[in-house]
Amino acid sequence: MRFGGYVARQLGDGLLIYFGWPTAREDDPERAVRAGLAIVDAMGPLNATLAASAGPRLAVRIGLHTGPVVIADGGEVFGETANVAAHVQGAAAPDTVVITAATQRLVAGMFVVEDRGPQVLKGVRDPVTLYRVVQPSGVRSRLAVAADLPDTPRSRRSIRTRRWTWRRSRAAARRRSDRVLRCAREGAGALAAAGGRPAAAEAAGGGGRRLAPPES
Repeated sequence: MRFGGYVARQLGDGLLIYFGWPTAREDDPERAVRAGLAIVDAMGPLNATLAASAGPRLAVRIGLHTGPVVIADGGEVFGETANVAAHVQGAAAPDTVVITAATQRLVAGMFVVEDRGPQVLKGVRDPVTLYRVVQPSGVRSRLAVAADLPDTPRSRRSIRTRRWTWRRSRAAARRRSDRVLRCAREGAGALAAAGGRPAAAEAAGGGGRRLAPPES
């Protein structure tokens, strides 16, 4: 894939895609969001082609979540993260990309988003705050985002947090492990659930050393 995602599973008309495994990159959450937007953008030309031959109009829903998982040697994922991503995808409107607050914290400033507030997702104990990704903001790096922050105690804490997240991601990217199980840290990447079906259908179509957190 162009953005470095790993297609782990095809579930009916949907896909489960990993970002951060088997290869970890410091910007995996950003890559995941950009991949989701690219999929949505690709539906326009596809539907134009289908319409020319009287075919059905297709729609896609993208849901992303970031969190800890355990991945077996064959690539099977264990943990709540994939389950949350699947339900986020189900909560997305057709032809939209929706991310959780966990992913939004890692891409803040990189995209224009709409806050959808806390949402109750089936099978998830606590409400999850969701954001619809509208478009890229035009900012090319997290350092550029930090450079635009005012010089206040809160912004300085935010910069330290982002630097800490960047160091964690870099530590994971350098790690080489021969263990059968690999633990993917929170913040290492994102899981994307995507699915599509005819738009008329009323259904959801759609690890490493731990560093100390920054001091406040």
